[in-house]
Amino acid sequence: MQPRVKIVYIVDVAPPEWKYLGGHATKEILESICPLNEPETIYIHCGPPGMNKMIRDMFATYFPESITFKY
Repeated sequence: MQPRVKIVYIVDVAPPEWKYLGGHATKEILESICPLNEPETIYIHCGPPGMNKMIRDMFATYFPESITFKY
């Protein structure tokens, strides 16, 4: 499944050695890491309630045709 699965880590405060994304998830970050609005793509995100709500709201506003799951 490796070629079909992409995992992206985002933390709000990244330590200097962190090799993934830092800061809050934004529309621009989502656009840069996700092939948005592709019917074959499913987006799964997990995190604290505030982040989950923010991401769900962004997808509903900017990418309404995408399929998302919350965990």
